[in-house]
Amino acid sequence: MPFYSSVRSKLSKPLRSATHPVVHGYNNEKVEDARTESDGTLPPQPIEPAYLKIKKVDHYYSRWQKKWKYANTGSNVIPEMRVAPSDSKDEWQQFCFVVVREIPDGADIPPYFRIVVKSPYLLRACKEVVGEVVGVSWTVVPLQLDPKLLMTFLPQFISYRDNISAKKDLSEEEKNLVDTVDTLINYFQKDYQSTLASIKNLTSHDEITFEVLYAILVPRSIMITRNGLTNDFQALQLTSANLFYPDVGLPYYNILLEGIDVDDSEALHINGYRRIQSRIIIPAFQGTLKITSLEAYPLEYHPDHENLRDAFLERGKKWVQYAAGIHHLFYEGTGGARANGKLLKYNLNSRVMVDRSFDLAH
Repeated sequence: MPFYSSVRSKLSKPLRSATHPVVHGYNNEKVEDARTESDGTLPPQPIEPAYLKIKKVDHYYSRWQKKWKYANTGSNVIPEMRVAPSDSKDEWQQFCFVVVREIPDGADIPPYFRIVVKSPYLLRACKEVVGEVVGVSWTVVPLQLDPKLLMTFLPQFISYRDNISAKKDLSEEEKNLVDTVDTLINYFQKDYQSTLASIKNLTSHDEITFEVLYAILVPRSIMITRNGLTNDFQALQLTSANLFYPDVGLPYYNILLEGIDVDDSEALHINGYRRIQSRIIIPAFQGTLKITSLEAYPLEYHPDHENLRDAFLERGKKWVQYAAGIHHLFYEGTGGARANGKLLKYNLNSRVMVDRSFDLAH
């Protein structure tokens, strides 16, 4: 993955907590006193400890006290069955992360879970692995993440940990980072054991259910769908996939995909390319479906994905060649035009002129 290549260089930077900066207890006088007589440099600063404990709490509304409160989650409650403190004293500071079970103030709304990141090592790992995702800001304090998002990237977290562990002579910070990521992985493998086993079994047979559809909707992955005009496959990058529960009707996933098009901001003067967005809705479905039957799905699940990837690359090169300027070509296939808001399709078997600037100007 792209973020693995930057792990070695970024680990050399000192870590700081997202919520509490590390204070080493030196004032100006002590700093001068602490300098060595030989070269005048400061002694090495202590390494941030790795907190590996996990805390689980319920966030609920107390009708008696008329306010939202936190209480320890019962030991028999796990996510498959079933943010941070508001006062100035952070009682969760000594934990790697806190699993919060949100209990809504409504009988018809089921509880849901959030993971509050407390460890600076876990924060760093999440930024490296998950990266830029719509709806997630790595500067928010406290950082709260959907467990489904982290579970979507679980294979990448495992590879991330293993790649660092394979290095020789790990530094203290690197050891803490490995132990912290291992804590996160072990949590999911324990509390989501049945869910992970179901995902593994389904995807090994190229199948999926709506309940675990999020597992194959990995941000920045390449998805394939059909072009509305030609019905040919097209490759787009997944930007976001959000699950909605409307007041009326079935739940659905709102999937946002991005592709590349010519930048036509100045009509006749084409300066480059820009990203365009497409939206696909996947409504809830019963039982199990073949992944390839979805309107959009990851390229890796196509039965001939390697040849299809090569075809995409060749087609992309040809598109770049003819995207600008005027070209006289012979074309056999489907054409289309919009008239009165409707898309009209027709078959072509003749010479055509490809002139994007002409279309834009008119």
